[in-house]
Amino acid sequence: MELKLSVRIPSRQEVCRMLALFIMMSVVQRVQPNDVVQENLKLYQLDPVAKGHVRLFEADPGRILRVETKALQPPVFEIPDFLTPEECEYIVGRALNEGLYPSGVNDEAYYNSLANSEDTDEDDVDTTEEDSPTDEETTSGVFNELDVNNDMVLDAEEVLAVLNTENTFLRPKDVLQMYSDLNLDPDSDGWLTLDEFMILVSNDRLMDVENWVWKRTGHQENRIRESKQAWLGQPGPAKDPILANLQKRVVSLTKLPETIVQWSEQLQVVRYETGGHFHAHYDSNELDSDMECMRNGQTGRFCRFMTILYYLDDTLRGGETAFPIADNGTYSEKATKTEIYDLSQHCHDANLFIKPEKGKAVMWYNHYINQTTGWMGDLNHYSLHGGCEVLEGTKWIANNWIWVDDSYDKHVEHLESVQKALEDDDDDGRGTEETKASLDLAVPQEVHAVTDLQKELDELERVNVHGRRHHTNGEL
Repeated sequence: MELKLSVRIPSRQEVCRMLALFIMMSVVQRVQPNDVVQENLKLYQLDPVAKGHVRLFEADPGRILRVETKALQPPVFEIPDFLTPEECEYIVGRALNEGLYPSGVNDEAYYNSLANSEDTDEDDVDTTEEDSPTDEETTSGVFNELDVNNDMVLDAEEVLAVLNTENTFLRPKDVLQMYSDLNLDPDSDGWLTLDEFMILVSNDRLMDVENWVWKRTGHQENRIRESKQAWLGQPGPAKDPILANLQKRVVSLTKLPETIVQWSEQLQVVRYETGGHFHAHYDSNELDSDMECMRNGQTGRFCRFMTILYYLDDTLRGGETAFPIADNGTYSEKATKTEIYDLSQHCHDANLFIKPEKGKAVMWYNHYINQTTGWMGDLNHYSLHGGCEVLEGTKWIANNWIWVDDSYDKHVEHLESVQKALEDDDDDGRGTEETKASLDLAVPQEVHAVTDLQKELDELERVNVHGRRHHTNGEL
């Protein structure tokens, strides 16, 4: 049987349409994977359901992991074997090649912004003589702000509110020792009355106190953080295959848009030797409409929607990740005592502590989602956490902070600026890494995110003097 084939030659118009469609599809396929900005970015939080609830998660094709809820406030999840042993060893090796340097907790960018705001406020204040408070009135006002329980004396806990700043972590026994060394408490009753406080200020003994505290900070036990660290890679789609696969896994776990995960901070790798610790702190800052989210490492606040922490080895003893007030009945009930921050001596007093195991991930949310906007909301105060003291061995971890500007428009604007800069790479011959550096996308090594209650209480002093609170817990 003979087959006859009929061939129809397409018209010129049909050829043009087909060619145009082919070009359009090629452009879409070429541009879409590298498109930084996606429409309708949305935030998502895993529902914790209940403590002990377990869900299954496919980390890689055929590799199923358990995601167990460890706390509801904040939502905390534990994922064993999130990283393979080979991935853990690779990340540690890269960090060693990059070089480790001492970790810091000075929050220079954040507190410089507050200082600049104070300067602006002072310019707006009417400083006529009749309205200006006297030195005695100012000192009395500060005393009253520090006297939280209104008993007309300052106990050691109340004094610690202004002593524990920067990388200093003092305990009540240290305050009593300071009183003795500097003769600040003549009757040795362990309290400062208003008169004793006035004498301390009027006799210019504050410099003596500052010097004493500075010397004390030289002791390992009196530092807020004792560790070394390195940063890996640059924000954006990772070129390193191990880190690129980690980004994909985080996208799958968190259900967040890929662009949010990729354009967050670099991976921070941290090593704690025996005695190393990081007392309780927050990874993010309060919302503040008067202060931008930090992008250049110089000024601004930390806007870390969530944290994923990876254990890179098996610590022999100690080194737990502790959440002192997780699932606490109220925030204020337990959050005013120095002991809850002290993860060297009170680690197991925390409501939740998780033991390090190589490859395990611990994930939690630092912020709520605003129910009205669907975007990043207030800081979750229950997310207070830290690293307990390493009692034996060495502890390696990595911090994966997911950065989100609490202004949706500013977040999209930032991603669009990144997109444009990367598209211009071919035009000016610059490489991608050079472009990222020019946009200040890399987090400077000397800047680290820490917020502690002592600094919040220290802010009360500025509020009393300037008549204005700088931490505004605003919404979008």
